[in-house]
Amino acid sequence: MDQAHWQDAVERADRMVRYGRHTAASWDERVVRGVLAVALAGLAARESCPVAEVGTGSVLWHLDQG
Repeated sequence: MDQAHWQDAVERADRMVRYGRHTAASWDERVVRGVLAVALAGLAARESCPVAEVGTGSVLWHLDQG
């Protein structure tokens, strides 16, 4: 995974977290953003697609698997 791919994952995770109930500086938001970024980057690499094409449902399903 290259730096641009990771940056796309972090930016998309950041957008997803903004809809949550935590403040921007909270520990919870940072952790959630990090987990989402890892999931997005991993799924994009696994599916050989851009981060933007990873479905939210796919992310949620994989995170729910533990």
